[in-house]
Amino acid sequence: MEYLVIRIGDAEGGASWQAVDAHGAPLAHRGEGDLEQAAELAEARKVVLLIPAREVFRARMDLPARGRRSAVRGARYAL
Repeated sequence: MEYLVIRIGDAEGGASWQAVDAHGAPLAHRGEGDLEQAAELAEARKVVLLIPAREVFRARMDLPARGRRSAVRGARYAL
């Protein structure tokens, strides 16, 4: 099994990528550019995407047991 490890850089859409084997050893496919260029290499591989932590938003909500369906619909507005 081969993997394509893609590292997202800054907010301008730049990325770098490296194809690796099942043990993490680098293969010949390496590059930099936009994600469209990496998409060609991703077709036959599993993709591992690395994103800077400052670009990730995580949230957790406790929902009531009753009225759960309406609470889920309203959750996106509560964030």
